[in-house]
Amino acid sequence: MELTQHLDVTPDEFFDILEENVLSDIENATGKQVNPAHLQGYRYTKKVANGRHQVPMKVKIKHFRRPAVYEARFTYGTGTNTIRYELEPSENGGCDLTYTEEFVPTTPQRGLVYRLTRMNYDRKLQARAKQTISSIEKAVRERRKNNEIAARKAQEIEQE
Repeated sequence: MELTQHLDVTPDEFFDILEENVLSDIENATGKQVNPAHLQGYRYTKKVANGRHQVPMKVKIKHFRRPAVYEARFTYGTGTNTIRYELEPSENGGCDLTYTEEFVPTTPQRGLVYRLTRMNYDRKLQARAKQTISSIEKAVRERRKNNEIAARKAQEIEQE
């Protein structure tokens, strides 16, 4: 599945939020704080919900090149999911994002039932991707607003 979208944020702003989320995920899963310079190639295992159970998921950050590319591979019992964000600055301001996501099942699937299931899965993937991207944009706008408020308060204090 591939999704291309224009965002009203800069690639750096987008990657600030993405990097914070990745570092937080690593710390929550492993208890370790990782230097962002070491994210490229970083591997860790985390537990994710699967119904009522927690199952292990292996994560490998294949590419982390600020502010252009983030790619991660998630491997668990049913298959491997790879996501990729590619950002380019836009001439009109903001940036253009290409998001790709691919799921490869552990055991090859065929037939009509698989194709129907896959179509439904891809629709859900696209909706989730749009929601994630929208959440990152919203977090950037909130950060901008908070920075503006802090700058105004600092200016008011200086004028007093």
